[in-house]
Amino acid sequence: MSALHNFASAACALYLLLAILAWTRVADRSLRWSLSGWLLTLGCLSAAPFYHLNATSAGWLWLQTLLYSGANLLVLTSMVLAWRLFEDRARLPAWSWWPALLGQLIDSYDFYRSAHENWPNEQTLIVVFEYLPQLIKLAYVVAAIVAILRSLRGDLLRGRFRLRYLALLAGALIGLEMLLLENLVGIHLQLPYDPAGFHLCWQLGLALWLGLKMLDISGQVDRDYALAEPAPTAAIPRIAWSAKLAALRPLMEEQAVYRDPALSVDSLAARLQMPAYRLRQLINGELGYRHFNVFVNDHRIAAACRDLADPERDHLPILTIALDVGFGSLSPFNRAFKERLQQTPSEYRAQQRQARSGGAAAAEPGSIGSGP
Repeated sequence: MSALHNFASAACALYLLLAILAWTRVADRSLRWSLSGWLLTLGCLSAAPFYHLNATSAGWLWLQTLLYSGANLLVLTSMVLAWRLFEDRARLPAWSWWPALLGQLIDSYDFYRSAHENWPNEQTLIVVFEYLPQLIKLAYVVAAIVAILRSLRGDLLRGRFRLRYLALLAGALIGLEMLLLENLVGIHLQLPYDPAGFHLCWQLGLALWLGLKMLDISGQVDRDYALAEPAPTAAIPRIAWSAKLAALRPLMEEQAVYRDPALSVDSLAARLQMPAYRLRQLINGELGYRHFNVFVNDHRIAAACRDLADPERDHLPILTIALDVGFGSLSPFNRAFKERLQQTPSEYRAQQRQARSGGAAAAEPGSIGSGP
């Protein structure tokens, strides 16, 4: 084997080691699965120089197909990891896995057939086996970007806030390099470098960096193993935080500023006459929330629960209640409500009606003031 194949073997071994390390050290189950899966698919991608070696046996061809298939799952595992890291309560829809599996089956079959014959050899087959999987991958890339961007401004974890930008920058640079240089320039001009070697360089560099970061961690780690901050309130006298918290609670509970759909970290900080970063520390350190939107939506959902359980407001449509408590439309209200209480607003209202008719005490929603 060439030096390139030795380099690829080293990268694969590193990613396998990192996946084992992540599996044994990350305490959060969902993050453990998504991080380990992402590292394994990165390892399969780093094995790219082995994909097109002449297969000396059926077993070797199956191994090549397996590595190629694993690499094609990278967009799926990247999207899942982004969702787990940056979306605190939102859950991935169950159907989100099926397009990736469909594209995976098409891609793997295409790879296996092309190793034996001139395949695909018709225009229709080229569209199905070459372009369709690429469109599916593009859709997952967009989903990962949405997960990174849609809750960016309200993130209360400083490390995770920075990580969003790093993820976007790394993805943009790698995507531009592969799209512009290889697929566009490389068609007409000879590239001034070896693309496979270039990819292995950044993949091996990423593996080494991740390894060093993970080896710095002592003991078991939780969901924020790479994002955790020191307790933000430790650097400031406790009495100062208590005073700010005492000023925050009336704004949220008595003045109900959460009913403003445009409420943001900056606008709430201005009301409290404190810097926005201090407000982030206050909500995260004192109340345990990791995202500003979750903090605000919990107050909105609690108010909506009171309205839905109130017999005098039983005639109001759910949309009216959603708009009244600060949601811009019905869809985000329904989504946030179900994430918080595991039932829809209609189901909650029906439950309260049944409780009133049966003389039972109405169930109270989850208490506000403790983050996820």
